[in-house]
Amino acid sequence: MKNLTVILLLAFTFSLPMLGQEKNGTLTSNNILEVTVPSNLKIKDNIFLINKSPYLILQAMVAIPQPSGGYDLLGSTAYLTADETATIASFDNNGLKKLRGKTIAIKVKGAKVFTGENRTGVATPYGGVGVAHTEISSDLVNNIAPEDITYSFDVKMHEENHDLYIEVYYKGNGKSIMDF
Repeated sequence: MKNLTVILLLAFTFSLPMLGQEKNGTLTSNNILEVTVPSNLKIKDNIFLINKSPYLILQAMVAIPQPSGGYDLLGSTAYLTADETATIASFDNNGLKKLRGKTIAIKVKGAKVFTGENRTGVATPYGGVGVAHTEISSDLVNNIAPEDITYSFDVKMHEENHDLYIEVYYKGNGKSIMDF
């Protein structure tokens, strides 16, 4: 009886870390992540996509899957650098709230390249200031090696000021954010 108790206790202990993990979505065969928008979010107005990965997002699409197999586009963005945010959709008359509890499809194509932040000095009547900006050169985009293209991203969603924020994370080659 003691052995059974110890085995059950060990099994429970090893399963505890998995209880707190939330499965974000299902990845289809063509790298489309299908996720359900939480029904408790008080979303009404806009959809923002935030690049929380260290890599350049070449293209991202957010759509509503249709029963026929097609998709209705909600919004898209391209060339989003690390920590950059893009507005991808805006709705009138609180139209975004219709997405609560619905499944949306997200596809993100990225490149394992790093874009650096530049600072430009700007003279003002109050002194010089440095303006931070990120430049993506055409050489960088046109010379991306095929092995540097990745679709290995995951998303998290939250609400802020009645807007839906979709945060995109690189999930690594081993399907874990710590595999890099």
